[in-house]
Amino acid sequence: MLPELDGKVVSEMYEVMRRGRSLGQSGQLSEAEKLFNEAWDMMPEPKLGWDSSQLMAGHFARLYRDIGSFQVAENFVAHVFSCNPASGDGDPFFLKGTVLYESGRVDEAKLAFKQALDVAGRRPFDDNEKYLALALD
Repeated sequence: MLPELDGKVVSEMYEVMRRGRSLGQSGQLSEAEKLFNEAWDMMPEPKLGWDSSQLMAGHFARLYRDIGSFQVAENFVAHVFSCNPASGDGDPFFLKGTVLYESGRVDEAKLAFKQALDVAGRRPFDDNEKYLALALD
């Protein structure tokens, strides 16, 4: 079992991430990325050795995906997989698919979405019919 990351650190990271997401949504991408980097730097070493490492890496992957920094998003997806997700957890594959799809790599995204579907059924797709259709294609 991994050690628990201090709740205060997690709260502070979420606050910085929230501010970064807000900047990204308003088009201030370089400022947003600075805040994302600041939040990641707040995670103590070893960054992937905490109980919340997979969750936090997933958040960072989504943040970077949403501002169009796809290579950085892919790096964080790799971090998610490095945290050894549970055997029935399709979310990492779904996340990988969204990053690949949004970066224009549709064929690779389809494979990741199919893996998510195989591992966890429709649960990772929630109400996202666009991505589910790719998995079923």
